[in-house]
Amino acid sequence: MLSFRPLGLSDAGLVRLVRAGERLCDFTPCVLLMWRDYFHTEIAHEDGLAYLRQTFSGICTAFCFPKRVSDAGNPEEGIRRILAHCAETGERPVFCNVAAGELEFLRARFAVIRENAARDWFDYLYDAPSFAGMAGRRYAGQRNHIHKFEAAFPDWRYEEIGAANFADCAAFLRAFYSRRENEEETSAFSGMLYYEQEKLFEILANYGVYGLSGGILRGGGGRVLALSMGGVLGDTLFVHTEKADIGAPGAYQMIAREFARRHTDVSFINREEDMGIPGLRTSKLSYHPLHLIEKYTVELG
Repeated sequence: MLSFRPLGLSDAGLVRLVRAGERLCDFTPCVLLMWRDYFHTEIAHEDGLAYLRQTFSGICTAFCFPKRVSDAGNPEEGIRRILAHCAETGERPVFCNVAAGELEFLRARFAVIRENAARDWFDYLYDAPSFAGMAGRRYAGQRNHIHKFEAAFPDWRYEEIGAANFADCAAFLRAFYSRRENEEETSAFSGMLYYEQEKLFEILANYGVYGLSGGILRGGGGRVLALSMGGVLGDTLFVHTEKADIGAPGAYQMIAREFARRHTDVSFINREEDMGIPGLRTSKLSYHPLHLIEKYTVELG
């Protein structure tokens, strides 16, 4: 039987070794650590593999496809270990956040009795140079918003997140979430928003542990108008959070472009999922993703 334990900040070194594959955001160090309590994430580390188990809505438990943390890791043997674990504990062998390539792997070697695509949780993947440049007619809308921002805040500047501005970042986030509390579109996610707020404060307090980079936009006399944080894995920049003052026209488009421009060494940008929120989906599609990275829930027999 696998020996699972709660994932904690002390596991930051281990989760940095996770080889996510297929550019999924779910297995980046930031997402695993930030959302560990919300999804009650547990981890077991054996034979070069990280085994992850999560609980959704407090009732549905699912495993993740075993992730290599060293060359010794054998995912096929890992799946067999999970199946043996389930046979012993009575748990159902359900897997969440399964990438398309992992689904093919399972189909070829095991009895897949159920598979469901989770469209609301597909990741949006963009071409990094195109996103940072925002040139051509397809980005005309974004450039118009950026021009409005520049006109409204001629004193704007981009500033890297660090110890000198952590307090300003925290104050900006408190004001941001205070405004969001009563928005109808996000009311169904109020619990998740409250959790996200608390964990962003945790990130600021443990910035080195999370290993992120980030930036803020200042304007209007030095006020923080927008904030973005993310991390690079391989050829991909993962944008984990992006917040802006809705009273600052074009701030969202400006911080998205400026943060991308600080990462010229990547080929792709993953801006995570839309969670089925209509406005968020419209926004993410407007930036013209290369494609959506599919995720599946899979049950084995």
